[in-house]
Amino acid sequence: MDYKKLQATFRLFNFVSKIKMKIMLSRLKTLPPIFFPAICFILVFSTYLPAIFNEFAYDDNFYIASNISLRSNTSFSYHFTNPDIKLPVYRPLSMWFFSIESHLFQIDPFYFHTINIILHAIVTVLFLLLLYQLTGNWWLSLGASLLFGLHPANTESVAWAWQQSSIIANLFLLATILFGIIYEGRGKLLILFILSTMAVFSKENAAILPLIYILALMMMRINLKSKWKEIITVTLPIVIYIAARLYLLPSFSQMPPWRGSRYTVFLTMLSAVKEYFRISIWPNPLSVQYDLFPLRFSIFEKDILLSVALIIILSVYCLIQFKKARLISLGFLWATVGYLPVSNVLFPMQQVLAERFLYFILPGITVILVGLIMRFELSNNFPKITASFFILILPVFSYLTFTRLFDWFDDRTLWKHELFIGRDDWKTHFNYGVALAFYGDYEDSKTEIKKACDRTQGEIFHSACLQELSIIELISDNPEMAVVTAEKMVKLYPSNKVNLKNLGKIYFSTGNYDKAKIIFEKLSKEDNLNLQYLFFDILSGAASQNQNGAPAEIDFSRFKNESQREQAREIIFGKISMTRGKNEEATEHFKKGLSRHFFQIPEAYIWFGDSLLNVGKYEEARDIYRIALYISPYNIAVASRMTELEKLSKEKFE
Repeated sequence: MDYKKLQATFRLFNFVSKIKMKIMLSRLKTLPPIFFPAICFILVFSTYLPAIFNEFAYDDNFYIASNISLRSNTSFSYHFTNPDIKLPVYRPLSMWFFSIESHLFQIDPFYFHTINIILHAIVTVLFLLLLYQLTGNWWLSLGASLLFGLHPANTESVAWAWQQSSIIANLFLLATILFGIIYEGRGKLLILFILSTMAVFSKENAAILPLIYILALMMMRINLKSKWKEIITVTLPIVIYIAARLYLLPSFSQMPPWRGSRYTVFLTMLSAVKEYFRISIWPNPLSVQYDLFPLRFSIFEKDILLSVALIIILSVYCLIQFKKARLISLGFLWATVGYLPVSNVLFPMQQVLAERFLYFILPGITVILVGLIMRFELSNNFPKITASFFILILPVFSYLTFTRLFDWFDDRTLWKHELFIGRDDWKTHFNYGVALAFYGDYEDSKTEIKKACDRTQGEIFHSACLQELSIIELISDNPEMAVVTAEKMVKLYPSNKVNLKNLGKIYFSTGNYDKAKIIFEKLSKEDNLNLQYLFFDILSGAASQNQNGAPAEIDFSRFKNESQREQAREIIFGKISMTRGKNEEATEHFKKGLSRHFFQIPEAYIWFGDSLLNVGKYEEARDIYRIALYISPYNIAVASRMTELEKLSKEKFE
């Protein structure tokens, strides 16, 4: 009897549950359209929210914090006509945005990270709206767009402040396609031209826009002949960009083809396709260093054959099933086109592959997934399988993204993560050591740099390690070991002028002016056009005379350029005044020497900053040190002073 009652109760409960589920599903189907963009924005923004507390990391200190052109010029026209050759890139719109942000927020990473997160959330929403136009399914579009927005590989583009250019370019790229599909009113061509211009002038990767625009029109079954004006309008800004870049910058390539062979580049990048596919499917572990990716020399290597097979299978499928599987074809071609600018085949770059390059490729891969789901949606159980897939994968991606953001807190956490995932190469230890030194942890820094020295192969890298080690010894109040390390470097590689110059500077910094004079006199005789050699030659002589109590007899006529002669005079007098403890007098000399013209020797700005620091002008000293970092981006001596300055500023505030 009790059993029958229990069975009846269970059936009643099951019946009520099904009714409730049907009611809930019917309500979900009648949700207002604004719900989907809103929930998409909120989920993406909240997942990336921890990044707002991060410091500048990787190259942000060089590209943003110490970039003089950003902080001194907010003119729209300036950044379009004066690309920074030191970078070297031509992204005038992004640089203009950065200059405005630097002017409004100074150098506070909080605002740069916040803007990146907001922009990325907007990009995800635009991708959602585009997917809806392609599928007509809000829930599928939401799941797929979140798959892109929460993908862990995008943490590099979002958490790295400098990569705002990628986010802005992708934002305008998606806005152009979306606008072209849904709008048919007046002024369409003008708005398309503006959006396309803003995309490509934000970052060169957006040059793929015309091809994706055409593919999207084909997907929507729109006659291309009727849209020829729009296609030309979207393409014209890319032509203008290419012409402007060729005029203002010497080359599109960052370096010659690796090993001098484009065939080697082609084979290596075929192999990289497999790695990109791996990161897209399962992005763990993630890294900022793929420099050790091996070069390929034979097409018969396994991973190359696998990549070729994958490309051929997808290509053949897209050709055969184009009419039935338009979304899959669109996604494959989108990913392929997005890969071209970073493939190194057309324009060799300094990196084989990087996660940030996926920011323009992942939308295409996501569209492939959507196409596969739409292709098999006729199955009764498939919607449940699709929902289960998104319910399972999105929390996993969110967790991986959330935790990866903490790796990007600063340079120390970033390179410590590289060691954690097993990157036991010289470059990882070197970068971790430099990062530790930047934050004043000199003993651990020396340990890491020594590990890097033990793992290096070749004169250039070994010299770089010993040079950094000598500087760290110097700034950690161990001048004897600094001299010993620098002398060891010269003994190992006596023909290397960079090592000899470094030894001369170590001698000068430790008060061995006569030895410094001998080195720089020799170097300036061998290369009388080198301003740095000549400057330290004359300065070492003047400092030696001052050290011996003799009046300084300085021959400034050796500087052939009059402006350089006047600059050098004031800087040298300023340095001598500092050695005499006359910091106010030194400050005045440095102001006269450095305020009119830019000086390419970072030590001049370091000394100027030191003199300002000694008289308590902390804010002015910080600005001068940033100029020194702009000239010499990874200068540990400057970083140590910046760390000391932060401590003094906090003590003064307290």
